[in-house]
Amino acid sequence: MFDAGGVVGTWPAGIVLRTQGDYVQAILELVDLLGEDHVAAGTDMDANCKPVFETYAKMPLLVGGLLRPGMPEEALAKLIGANFLRVFTQALAP
Repeated sequence: MFDAGGVVGTWPAGIVLRTQGDYVQAILELVDLLGEDHVAAGTDMDANCKPVFETYAKMPLLVGGLLRPGMPEEALAKLIGANFLRVFTQALAP
């Protein structure tokens, strides 16, 4: 996966996560494990079990939670969209 530039998307389901802070921590743990180039913050709420990210109005809180631990803005941009866009664009390329 890493050689191909793949991305693992997080899922804000309330199966194990209880709060948005738990979701932020799960994202940070994935970044520690896989690297900032291979993680994307999932924001899908449809068919989600007790989502901890239940409205897009909370996006600023998610971003703020990720910035608090000292994450550089460039890394944050990757997590909240750039990594997904990179992989999506590559997948659509002829």
